[in-house]
Amino acid sequence: MSKRSFCLIVFILHAGMIFCSDSYGNELVIFHKFHSNKPSGFMPSGLRFDYVEDLVANIAKRTKTFVENHPVATAVAVGLVGGITYKTYIYYRNRRTCNPLSTILTDPLTALNDLYRVNDDFQSDAKFYKIEDCSQPHEQALDLLNQLVAVYEKEESPIFLLGECTKQDFWPCQLSRTWQPRYRNQFEARVVSSLQEKLNSSDAVHYVGFGCGGMFQDLVIACKLLSQKSDGVLTMHLIDPKFWGFLNLYNKSKDNDLNQPFEVDVQRRADFSEGIDKLVDYVQNMDALMRTLSLDEVKRKICLEPAGIEDPAKQFLSFLKTSFPQAVLNLYLYAKATDYTDYVQKNGLPYPDMVCAADIDDEMSLWRNSLNDYNLLCIKVLQNRPDSSNILLRKGVNNACLQLISLDPVDGWEKERITIGHTSSGAKKKIEVYFTQEGI
Repeated sequence: MSKRSFCLIVFILHAGMIFCSDSYGNELVIFHKFHSNKPSGFMPSGLRFDYVEDLVANIAKRTKTFVENHPVATAVAVGLVGGITYKTYIYYRNRRTCNPLSTILTDPLTALNDLYRVNDDFQSDAKFYKIEDCSQPHEQALDLLNQLVAVYEKEESPIFLLGECTKQDFWPCQLSRTWQPRYRNQFEARVVSSLQEKLNSSDAVHYVGFGCGGMFQDLVIACKLLSQKSDGVLTMHLIDPKFWGFLNLYNKSKDNDLNQPFEVDVQRRADFSEGIDKLVDYVQNMDALMRTLSLDEVKRKICLEPAGIEDPAKQFLSFLKTSFPQAVLNLYLYAKATDYTDYVQKNGLPYPDMVCAADIDDEMSLWRNSLNDYNLLCIKVLQNRPDSSNILLRKGVNNACLQLISLDPVDGWEKERITIGHTSSGAKKKIEVYFTQEGI
């Protein structure tokens, strides 16, 4: 039930009691003023109070008649309403007082379901306020969105914008927690165990999450790792093609190289309002569809772009910083694996301790050639850092499995010749790579 629906029901019950008491005039005005000051209003704009007065007065009159003629039924009804109200209060109180970190560590599936429930309410309110409606100026739409996100972060969940694939998706995910939780649990256990060993033997750990999607999977891994070493130094690099639009706009607004990563900062937000005209020209030249939209529609889409990428990433990092204040944490976003490796090589940065991915052999990922890109990323990392680890949760032939890659021969592992890179003459070359798949 959304907050708006819940409060509408409470209003109707409250209004009925007001009118039954024959003192409804002043209380109705107070009620209206109280709810009109809410930052995330719950009363539909089409519900006019002058019509509601007549409607509720009629309801109150009939209610009083019913009470006088059916006292026993009234007592039962009051008991039911009281019980439901109490149960609803307990439900919302528990939702607000539960510890998201504890749920993530002990029952990630419940945490994920909670996020989706809150996000559904948020999307409902965003649609209700017509944030993406072309009738609103883009400045007003952005301000309203920021207020709505802040209210939901404070009142509902600090990480409600995160997500993960489920069996209810357009292409049902057979490796989702909702399908079979133990697949993700065992995958996370292997990743965290490997990272724990590296974190215990070094000052810092670099982690790469390939095809991170809604980032919930990587959040669970980070939480489980930091729960073992709360003062760890962890740098996370998340790669997903859905970051491409946001990264392009951000780098264009800063006159950066378009392949530059985005470093997430919980204290600031990317602002595309400055230099918006330059970005409008850029997106219209890049996308024919944008040329069919009005100028204000294009500006709105540009200004709202961070909401789908930066806002979830800020929730990701802010939640970790709040939950583990002694840890040193950094988060970077990339659109492609080659953007990451090029950035590392260009700036002389360390290659990662761990590369991992989950469920990148689904239909959309295969269309994007994600599995091949992941394999090439692991090979590139192993060539520059042989002690690096990699783990992929994939479907396998008969059941889910964990895939590992090595450049050195390993007994029982399957050898393949993989085409990589280009030689100085421009021709591709092949190297021998060893794979294994461990059933779960």
